[in-house]
Amino acid sequence: DPSKMVTGLGLCLMCGFLGKSAQFPLQVWLTDAMAGPTPVSALIHAATMVAAGIYFLARIFFMFTPFVLDWIIWSGALMALLAGIWALGQKDIKKSLAYSTLSHLGYMACAVGLGMPALALFHMAMHAVFKATLFLGSGSVIHACHHEQDIFKMGGLFKKMPITGITFLISGLSAAAVPFFAGHYSKDAIISQAWNVNGVVFGMLLLAAVFTAVYVTRLFAVAFLGKPRGEGAEHAHESGFAMTLPLVILGALSLGAGWIVYGWPLLPQVCADAIMPAYHAFHGSLVEASLASPLLIASIVAALVGFAWGILYYGKSREDDPLKQKHPKLYHAIHQHGWFDVVYDWYVAKVQQRVCDVLAFADMLVSGLLMMRGSATVVAAVGLLARISVTGNVRVYLYWFFAGMLVFMAFLFKFLF
Repeated sequence: DPSKMVTGLGLCLMCGFLGKSAQFPLQVWLTDAMAGPTPVSALIHAATMVAAGIYFLARIFFMFTPFVLDWIIWSGALMALLAGIWALGQKDIKKSLAYSTLSHLGYMACAVGLGMPALALFHMAMHAVFKATLFLGSGSVIHACHHEQDIFKMGGLFKKMPITGITFLISGLSAAAVPFFAGHYSKDAIISQAWNVNGVVFGMLLLAAVFTAVYVTRLFAVAFLGKPRGEGAEHAHESGFAMTLPLVILGALSLGAGWIVYGWPLLPQVCADAIMPAYHAFHGSLVEASLASPLLIASIVAALVGFAWGILYYGKSREDDPLKQKHPKLYHAIHQHGWFDVVYDWYVAKVQQRVCDVLAFADMLVSGLLMMRGSATVVAAVGLLARISVTGNVRVYLYWFFAGMLVFMAFLFKFLF
């Protein structure tokens, strides 16, 4: 059946996207990649490597059957929600932002599954701006705090690092889809499209937006507000011009990039021509259906609920995570991010390693013993028999000669008659 073949091909291609863009259930490698330098983290998380999977989906969108699109929708929505929750269990500032990347990639994947690849590319462009700002801002903070990455050993950095603090706040508000910031237009459009297609997915994405506002508030409140809680934060100071200039430029884009919907040429014209007509057409359909204002209000309420929740939990300067203090079991579950690492470690040690051992034994038996040593043994046996026949006795040679003649004559007689 050609339709089943196309569906199978689409599922296989989707698996490539899951690995490339670190989507559920292959998301574990992305947070471990935070061991690299912060500018590299900003590059791969914001604009290049993981975003390549979204561009890949958009390019081959015409190949996806409804069954494959459903898989992409649910995978993306689940990743957007779970990653937003898991970000609350990370003390490392870069790992918390890594889970933020996973969540926003889930939004982009969901946009593709919902039948709007242009919205996915739009959010990818906005995400590139504000996530690069967040990662470079975290690098500025880590540098100022003498390579300290635990946010609960920071605090009070806003007064010491105002440029980093302001740009970090702007990009955080953009990630939380606050109106007039870069992330608002694209993220709100994806949530609105989910309302048109699937109510459950809409609820998952709206809840994910709540957790986005929570972890943004958590990061900013714990790292930048209150009093210094570590030696590095005590002696922190604003980074140099080489680090703050990119932050100012990207922060300005995080604040103003969303205005491209009004025609500002902040995207390359080719990108704008490919993305913005689809966005305006979609927004126009929401206006005609009288859904634009209610869905906008729902998105704003989700962000406000998240901010209030974050301020309630993390508004005061604390020595340790209040979620860990009040709900240690829940915090442990969130910190383990679904125990995926435990499951994969068990699988590698107990299943994959044993399969490898069986294959290694089969390889040794077939290739090493039978094919290589076996062929050598056959050749050695033939040589031994041939050597036995070589006695140096002329009479024996005559016997062999007559035996060969008899065989030859028998063959010739059979051939002729």
